[in-house]
Amino acid sequence: MALCLALNLLNLSCKQEAASHVNRAFYYWKSVVTISDSETSLLDTLNTKKLYLKFFDIVKNKELNQAMPIAKLESQNKFPASSDNPEHEFVPVIFITNDCFTNSDTAAA
Repeated sequence: MALCLALNLLNLSCKQEAASHVNRAFYYWKSVVTISDSETSLLDTLNTKKLYLKFFDIVKNKELNQAMPIAKLESQNKFPASSDNPEHEFVPVIFITNDCFTNSDTAAA
């Protein structure tokens, strides 16, 4: 009986897991987009389909006591394969600093 139990446990523990699929993505945090040909080539080599782009930051203006955008995204060149390959996805990201939430007037919303 113990032998059957041990053999069953051994059999169950020896299963091969299915290979996991990895979707690579990167976050581009700079305010000026200058993606070089070598960086584009690296994105293609790594089979990267998604690129997160920081569009701007939102910070609290202490003088006006309100949140304001700064460091807006500027593009120096065409995004890699954005129009050539519809498989690439560009996700806009907005970074909101903690100051925007501290001492905020919730009644104004």
